[in-house]
Amino acid sequence: MTEDTRTGITGTAPATEAGGPDGDVTARLRQEIAERLQDQLARDLMPQWTAPQPNPAVSYHGMTPVLQTSPTDGHDGRTPVVADTGYYTRLFKLPPDDHKDRDLIHLGAPCGPMDANPPKAPEASAGAGKAGGTPCLSPGAPLQGADLETVPAGYTYFGQFLDHNITFQADATFDPGLDPAKSPNYRSGRISLEHVYGLGPQTQSFQYYDNDKVGKFWIDPARTYDVPRNKEDVPIIADPRNDNTVITIQLHLAFMKFHNAVVDIVKAKDKHEKELFATAKQTVVWHYQWLVLHDWLSKIIRKDVFDALLARKAKFFTPDPGPVTLPVEFTVAGYRLHSLVQERYRLNGTKEGQLFHFRKPFSKLAEDERIDWSYFFHTKDTRKPQYSKKFDGKVVHTFLNMPGPIDTPIEWLENLTESMTIPGSNPPEEFVPLRSIAVRNLLRGKAFGLPSGQAVAKKVIEAYGLRETPRSNKDLGLDAGTFGDTAPLWYYIMREGATGAEKGTTLGVVGSVIVGEVIFGLLRADPTSFLYHNEHDPAHPWTPATKSGHFTMADLLKVAGV
Repeated sequence: MTEDTRTGITGTAPATEAGGPDGDVTARLRQEIAERLQDQLARDLMPQWTAPQPNPAVSYHGMTPVLQTSPTDGHDGRTPVVADTGYYTRLFKLPPDDHKDRDLIHLGAPCGPMDANPPKAPEASAGAGKAGGTPCLSPGAPLQGADLETVPAGYTYFGQFLDHNITFQADATFDPGLDPAKSPNYRSGRISLEHVYGLGPQTQSFQYYDNDKVGKFWIDPARTYDVPRNKEDVPIIADPRNDNTVITIQLHLAFMKFHNAVVDIVKAKDKHEKELFATAKQTVVWHYQWLVLHDWLSKIIRKDVFDALLARKAKFFTPDPGPVTLPVEFTVAGYRLHSLVQERYRLNGTKEGQLFHFRKPFSKLAEDERIDWSYFFHTKDTRKPQYSKKFDGKVVHTFLNMPGPIDTPIEWLENLTESMTIPGSNPPEEFVPLRSIAVRNLLRGKAFGLPSGQAVAKKVIEAYGLRETPRSNKDLGLDAGTFGDTAPLWYYIMREGATGAEKGTTLGVVGSVIVGEVIFGLLRADPTSFLYHNEHDPAHPWTPATKSGHFTMADLLKVAGV
């Protein structure tokens, strides 16, 4: 037995897959979902397509599949269909906000204005006189009083997991003059778990799927707490970016295991093995889409904006069904929710530390790094989870001087050599600007020529008819002598929610509109999504396979057995 230092609640290490203190609750939930899902399948509710389908004759980039479960003209409904690789676009035709690189780097540097918990200066010892300056490259001070108790910490990484699903700009740079229309997105833009499913068992069974158990992912029986890996410990999964933190890789594993559990539920139906996989995948994806909309998005954007978007009142992003181009105001600014990250996490009853210090990314998990999800989601009534950090416009210190690699196994930030002196450091300290998440976000925003936060806010407030005014740089805490009267869009969005009625509990109106409109827009533009199905076939609405008609990440984790 161990005591949780954050909550003061005594608990145990993670339960094994064979059971645990909540085993009966999990068993009942599994039985409930099995019964309701079998009923949905018996009534052919998943899905009764009346909507137009993607053209099965079209085959594009191999990284972006769309699996269908109902036959369409000239197609058997079982074979993977590959969707188009798209590019990016702009939401707003506004002039770029152009600030000096040096000013942006100073804004996102360790010990700078965005540092949520800079290291404390060492105190002078008795008789030793004045203490030295603040060591900005030392570990950050403890972070206190910033918990967002409406958003358990797991949703921070669920958001990152979703990001890997819908956008992948493999050749991103920080050079000025980037053109969204010439920047490929190696994802379909569909909320479809394509970064988990890859090209499906027909095409990639040798990498991803269990050939002895039809339709299932293979899990190494000797290491059931980790994804399969090759002998160099690189994960054998569709998107290695999910391995960049100890949390996202275990979310990936949870979805693999949830899929396997759903296969067990639906396999009693007399189905061809292709249909078995496709039906299970459709079930998993629709539950995932429900989570994205009702269990995640509803927590991070303003309720008035969420309700307006649910009522189809989007003003800026209303794509037609088919391939979607994501706006750079979303991918480069609005959806970079790094303010939510905490400095330290407890993984289970015995393991606690900084996010990047548990293990090196793209290396196998140790057994004691297996997550007890009750520390990240409301899976137990006996324990409060850890929470995300508020939307306060600040980023934890460890994110301002990251170790590498951070994006892919071949991008080692240690190889970067360009450095500069940290402003105000005493004695002077050199740091590599691109090790800072904040600097990367700010420079990439400039490279794409994003408009200022104030210019976008004016458009949003007018379109939604709100009695608000754009935040001034004084409101945002920016120095007018350096930044004038405009703020970088990403910085504006991160700070906006902390300066208004939201008080850091959600994104402000600009962030809520950009993130909310894009997520709703992606689901409405996807003829295979549950939202499209429900809005175009209201006589046969789909809801998650639970008695309540709702579904949370806690439910998914219980069914998955993790």
